[in-house]
Amino acid sequence: MVFKKVMSVFLLLTASLTVIFSQTVYKKKDIAVFNLSYYQWSIPNRVLGNVDEEIRKVFVDLNRFNVIGMTYRLDTNDVNTFIESIKKYKEQNVRIPEKVQMGKEYFTKADMNRLISSFIVVVPSVAYFNVERTGSGALGNYKASLKISFTFIDVEKIRTISQAFVETTGYDDNPNSAIKNAVENIPKKLVFEIRKIPEFQLRSGVLEVNGDEVIIEFGRNMGVKIGDEYSVITTRILKSGQSFSEDKALLIIKDVSDEVSVAKVIYSKGRIRTGDVVKEVPLFGLDTTPYIHIAVSDGIYIQIGIRQSFTRGFYRFRPVLGLEIPFPAYNYSGIPVNTYLGGEMSFYLWRFQFVTMAGAGIGGSVPVSNSDFRWTHVGGLADITISYLFNRNMKLVLDTGYLEWIGISGVFSYGGIFIGGGLTIKY
Repeated sequence: MVFKKVMSVFLLLTASLTVIFSQTVYKKKDIAVFNLSYYQWSIPNRVLGNVDEEIRKVFVDLNRFNVIGMTYRLDTNDVNTFIESIKKYKEQNVRIPEKVQMGKEYFTKADMNRLISSFIVVVPSVAYFNVERTGSGALGNYKASLKISFTFIDVEKIRTISQAFVETTGYDDNPNSAIKNAVENIPKKLVFEIRKIPEFQLRSGVLEVNGDEVIIEFGRNMGVKIGDEYSVITTRILKSGQSFSEDKALLIIKDVSDEVSVAKVIYSKGRIRTGDVVKEVPLFGLDTTPYIHIAVSDGIYIQIGIRQSFTRGFYRFRPVLGLEIPFPAYNYSGIPVNTYLGGEMSFYLWRFQFVTMAGAGIGGSVPVSNSDFRWTHVGGLADITISYLFNRNMKLVLDTGYLEWIGISGVFSYGGIFIGGGLTIKY
């Protein structure tokens, strides 16, 4: 009798967890992507080129959608009319005519039926566009500014679920090339905006736990990338019958195959178990570290800088880009600036991260008057860094290393062993 009761409780708990797991795992969604609407803006067609295909390609490459291409352009002002029309055809069972006008477009009956059966409809529209002459400069004589709104409509629930904005700029000596540059900067920002929308965030489950490594469901088949982060969610059933969920661990993806991924445990508040739900933590893919370095040689030299590590798509090795303002006693006017490019190797021990980094670059003097920019130094730095992740998105950083900047054109050289620190912000 006791055995039967225990088995009944066990089966009930197993069934409850199975329901929770099946409800939370992400499933590919049907999505219809309209062409970019720019009726109110004078944007040359030859410049936009294949912008529609580029936007659609973002949704395809994410691998979490079944993408339906639409050749229509629907302005933002027509979105409410579109929603009302869908509502009429779905709820009131109104017969769809052979052609349906919305704004400047005429939808065919067949396409309206396809839209009504889609899960999500995406309407991209130009919200702002401007090209201005900036004068001569290192980036170009023209600056193009572009802002695109993306409206996401849930056709099943007949409502707007989100609206995202992507702003880009482009520079070039030719105005059309500057616009093209701005258009080419859309995809990466759009990917981030899509991943931020809760309805599109990946949820999967823990398949296996091996010490501080976890194998999770989903891989390249759902667009998982090395360097992505996931939180482990624990769910329990309350006495009331309701489920309660909370984050208990943070993972970083270190290896990706076709259908599964291997993740490193960064921290955990409890034991991770097979069947636990994991949820995508959407990050743009950058670690930004403002820092200060103090070098001692034949004098004291101070560098205040900012370092950018590229994280999405990378795990152990990561490219690094840095910019710093040194404060030795320069013998010329202008603001001294050093820039460097390099790489870092990372090793994780729970919340601690040990990094070796090396970079090489050039320095110059940014004019404060009408004088020209002047190259002044070549050199670089190498360091060893220890960081501690004290919350999900911030790390305390301490580092030491050696820097050397060799003066050119009669400018003095400086360098030496340095110590320093900073704060890493993940986004």
